[in-house]
Amino acid sequence: SPLLVLIMLFSVYAVDTKAGFLDFMDLEKAKKAYEVGDYNTSGNIYSHYAQEFENSQSYYNKANTLYKQEKYEEAIETYEKVNFDNNISSAFKYGNIGNSYVKQSTQESLEKAIVSYEKSLELNEDKEIRENLEAVKKALEKKKQEDEKKEDKNKDKKDEEQDKDKNEKQNEDSQEKEDSKDDGKSDEQNEKKDNSKSENEKDKKSQEEKSDDEKSKKKDKEEDKKKLDELDKEKKQEQKEEEPKQAAEAKEMSDAEAQKWMQKLNAKQNTFMYMLNDNQADEENDDAKPW
Repeated sequence: SPLLVLIMLFSVYAVDTKAGFLDFMDLEKAKKAYEVGDYNTSGNIYSHYAQEFENSQSYYNKANTLYKQEKYEEAIETYEKVNFDNNISSAFKYGNIGNSYVKQSTQESLEKAIVSYEKSLELNEDKEIRENLEAVKKALEKKKQEDEKKEDKNKDKKDEEQDKDKNEKQNEDSQEKEDSKDDGKSDEQNEKKDNSKSENEKDKKSQEEKSDDEKSKKKDKEEDKKKLDELDKEKKQEQKEEEPKQAAEAKEMSDAEAQKWMQKLNAKQNTFMYMLNDNQADEENDDAKPW
């Protein structure tokens, strides 16, 4: 990435070995340790002399070892303790502070790196520092654009989530309304169902009562028919029993009437005979009493 290339261009300035009053052997040992990458040993030696003598050169060299160990925040704090009397050394200090900020790779640290580089260039124009400054500005601009895109993306995502939540809420509200309607419909349907059930039960009961009534009427009708049949049977039986009696009575009546008519007939005959007899008497007595 451009930032990685940028970091590779950064330079850490060489350690100044002109300590004057420092022990030459310790300085030589610190220098050799620094050159072979033993930054911890080198840093401890420089830290000892920096704390004991409050020497800016020792702080500067200690800050360099911290930078090499990627302890950038500590390196910056140590660089800021350095107070050089000449512009070139001060320019180096601000240049390395700028490098330390760049290594932290945040928007805020990149902005601070630009400030440090500009201070360094104000004290001493340097091609490498100038290139680093321009590279950091480009990197910062690119980072801002990426952050803006990321922010816009996050905002769009947030808006989408809010819209989704809103839609879900609307759907939930709509569903609740539908459920409420369904519940109302269900209640209404249940009520209709209950009413229908009640009506069915009433119809069923009415039909049962009607059926019972019809059964009762049928039963009464059957009983009446049975009674009529029995009466008819009894009547027929009585008629059957009466027939001989009536026949006898009819016969007796016939005999009586016959006798009566015979009597009448005889009565007429007697009269006639009497009259005939009377005539005979008269005839017999014509001589005595002629008409």
